[in-house]
Amino acid sequence: KYAKLECVGQGGSSKVFKVMAPNNKIYALKRIRLQGSDRDAVSGFEDEIRLLTRLRGRHNIVQLMDFEVIRQDGMIYMVLEYGEIDLAHLLTKQHDKSKDGRVDENFLRHYW
Repeated sequence: KYAKLECVGQGGSSKVFKVMAPNNKIYALKRIRLQGSDRDAVSGFEDEIRLLTRLRGRHNIVQLMDFEVIRQDGMIYMVLEYGEIDLAHLLTKQHDKSKDGRVDENFLRHYW
């Protein structure tokens, strides 16, 4: 359904891929492995899906386009709006540029 273009990030139990849909739109595919995750972690992933579903259409919130939970395989797939800007990267760059180690509030308002 989606063509993987590249891995753009990974954490303890998940990987995020830049993917292309059949309509040539670019999305982020978050693949979460539930194997080895405790009940609280699984609940946290499910809460993330519920929250993003409730926040659909809100400005400045990454949009959840689609998701699939495959319990028998221990996998969750989330298709999200793809953003070129990574907040953590931006904050690190701004922190490094800053003379006093602080991030300007106006800079944050501009991006978020």
